[in-house]
Amino acid sequence: MPASWGCSIDSGYYCVLSAGKSTFNISGNRGTVKNLMEGLELLYVTDVQVGNAKAASFPNGNFMAISGSQWLRDEEGRLMLDKNGLPAKDTRTLNFEIGNREPKLVGGWNNTITYKGLSLNMLWDFRVGGHVYNGTEYAMTVAGVSERSVNREKIEVSGVNTDGDFVTNVFEANKTYIYNGKEVSGRMIISKE
Repeated sequence: MPASWGCSIDSGYYCVLSAGKSTFNISGNRGTVKNLMEGLELLYVTDVQVGNAKAASFPNGNFMAISGSQWLRDEEGRLMLDKNGLPAKDTRTLNFEIGNREPKLVGGWNNTITYKGLSLNMLWDFRVGGHVYNGTEYAMTVAGVSERSVNREKIEVSGVNTDGDFVTNVFEANKTYIYNGKEVSGRMIISKE
């Protein structure tokens, strides 16, 4: 059962002499989900998915949340590494609330000027707050064309290993490593991460 509250304020100015009109509006809304139907852990509000990020509603959480996975971390917030020396996924649940798409407020300023039957309109739209998942950056990174993927010859991963020690592992593209008991190229490991 969703709960929502919000407020909207509009104001306007119309000038007959200059044949112009200006309006300004601002609004905000807060949507939360009190509970879902029995047996439903979360509600996907769309079928859009980029990577493992999806728009979802969580019980006792945000209606416009973003669900996804997250890396496992220790009590100090440090990244935990798996037996291969790579970041370990937090498997306590398949979906975490990793963001809220709902902005704190949205608004706009609209101006219209009319002269000799010709109208010129300009709208400035703004949004404050709310998380945005950058699906374009994700797709570009996966394809290897993002700025983030420029250096593909090696990666460094720092975190707490399975022995509890803080380490930095370096994986180089032209070397081989044991990954899940098999010998693989560093290039394969780099492309996975």
